[in-house]
Amino acid sequence: MTAKPVIEGIDVVILAYNEEGSIEQAILDVHDALGPWGIDYGIVVVDDGSTDRTALVANRIAARDPRTVVRSHARNKGMGAAVRTGFAAGTRPYVTMLPGDRQIRADQLVKLIELAGPAVAVTSLYENRPNDALRTLASRTFRAVLRAALGPTPPLEGTYVIPRDLLDEVVLTSETFTVNFEILHRARQLGYEIRVATIESHLREQGSSKVFNPRRILRVVTEVGRLGWTLRRT
Repeated sequence: MTAKPVIEGIDVVILAYNEEGSIEQAILDVHDALGPWGIDYGIVVVDDGSTDRTALVANRIAARDPRTVVRSHARNKGMGAAVRTGFAAGTRPYVTMLPGDRQIRADQLVKLIELAGPAVAVTSLYENRPNDALRTLASRTFRAVLRAALGPTPPLEGTYVIPRDLLDEVVLTSETFTVNFEILHRARQLGYEIRVATIESHLREQGSSKVFNPRRILRVVTEVGRLGWTLRRT
């Protein structure tokens, strides 16, 4: 890798819920991607109330890896809470997140980091979409709900890189994956530039989708509406 890092350091939050079969490789992916670059980085694994051996595997790795720490929820709290826990546990000037099922691999982070900088939020879109028709329909429906509730929404399909300064300026409220769009809307409110990288996605290696659950869908729709009301008042 010949390019020099353009940021001082980054915390990579790995979100894990019943990912015992993929979490070790997800951690190794970060080392493989960022280690050769010479950038200061840390890994925060958030075990969101897993009922399998995810926490055991992650803690075993952290015991011998000074760059890795683990934070666990006693019960499954949802992606929003997991993101907030992970971001709060880091110390470096930039943060990002990855799924523990390796649908997004750590080598794709380089594309976002190259665009990162002060007062810049870097988001991402997939260059490929290994989804079935039902998932594609769900994604398009969710985006329509977002537009209706929040207005024009920064593009986001994968992950993002943001300065920690942004997190110091906002109070996040979302409990589901809506938190990711809340972060980008807050960034735009504060005058951040939004930059977009194109990344690859992969089929899920471990766990199952948490989306197709009527109770969760209702929760997300309710949360989006509440977030739209909050954003209009601030």
